[in-house]
Amino acid sequence: MSFQYLQSTSRVVLVGLLIAIIAFIDWQVEVNIAFGFLYIFPLLICGTALSRWQILLTAFLLHISRRLF
Repeated sequence: MSFQYLQSTSRVVLVGLLIAIIAFIDWQVEVNIAFGFLYIFPLLICGTALSRWQILLTAFLLHISRRLF
């Protein structure tokens, strides 16, 4: 297992945690504040570890989850 693989795996885990934290805060806050702009930060991080189609899929899933919740 290479060091590059470990770095990209840890970045993907970090992106998942950031998305979960932002989604939880967005869900819990009762005030009508838009938190959608915060999702750009996990996408910037995943841009360093994922391929183009994986980034596009992640962005699409974030868009859908933002519209549903």
